[in-house]
Amino acid sequence: MPQEAASSSSDAGQATMSVSCGRCQQTTLVQRPVNCSVFEFGCPSCNTKNRVSGSVDAKCGSCLRIVGIQPPAGNGGRISFSCPLCHKISTTTVPKVVSARCSRCSSLSQVTVPDGSTSYTFSCVHCDTLNQVTEPYSVMCTFCRRSVQVERPSGGVDFTFPCPHCGMQNRVNDNPVDLVVKLPENYRQGDTIRIDTPEGLKLEREVPSGASSGGNITISYQPRKLARELAQERLPLHTITDGELDRAPEEYNECPICMEEYRVGDTLGFFPCFHRFHEKCAKNSLSESTRCPMCNEDFHEASTKGEKMLSMTSCDKTQA
Repeated sequence: MPQEAASSSSDAGQATMSVSCGRCQQTTLVQRPVNCSVFEFGCPSCNTKNRVSGSVDAKCGSCLRIVGIQPPAGNGGRISFSCPLCHKISTTTVPKVVSARCSRCSSLSQVTVPDGSTSYTFSCVHCDTLNQVTEPYSVMCTFCRRSVQVERPSGGVDFTFPCPHCGMQNRVNDNPVDLVVKLPENYRQGDTIRIDTPEGLKLEREVPSGASSGGNITISYQPRKLARELAQERLPLHTITDGELDRAPEEYNECPICMEEYRVGDTLGFFPCFHRFHEKCAKNSLSESTRCPMCNEDFHEASTKGEKMLSMTSCDKTQA
């Protein structure tokens, strides 16, 4: 019986998996080595040799056996699966799986991508060609402010790309930066230290364990990513009231991003340049660029200008 064979083979480092023949579509149970994502099997009905890629191991919550499953393409996460042995439904966490095209034969293969990886290799299930893949990611052109899909070179190096919309050359610089900071006296582990980075970003970090008062610590960060995250965290929010809608000029009654009218109870996000948008629209924009979609002023630069103006006003009032 298949269950008995699976039981003995699981002890020998084998996982049972339900697979379909690519020719006759007949489903059969096969056994493959544990942690083996690519394997071959012969169809018992038509003798066709098949090759399977992208399978992962999973433990059945009912019979507790290790089985192989073929997760759907996507970003991974928690999924349900039917155990091929006891046919009970279980859940497991699967990695990101993508359909990658071979550069030689153009065939698609299911490929498991390591977490956080934007560059990976895979062997084509049809012609065995080893392929190198660099996933594109979205970046905003600093000139026309449109999103562009670009491929990031491996190694985290700076690179340039031409915008397909306006033709201007953009430079992407988001390498991790190591900033050496001297701790003030009387600061201890767990205390919060506030730092102004060379890019003008106001950063807060906890003093790590092992750091001594008056000594140096190293803080690593990615400038562009940090700028976007801080802008979203520090975006001032306000909920619209009935009276505010009545008093607002007509041109300020709708969100310039989604073009939908503001309603009582909507939460707005205010950029330091005083342009306002729906909270969701504002944060989506800041996730791609820290520049205002209306006036192109940088969020942090405008915030710094505002703080200086408030400081000067406060000084004038004190002197008066």
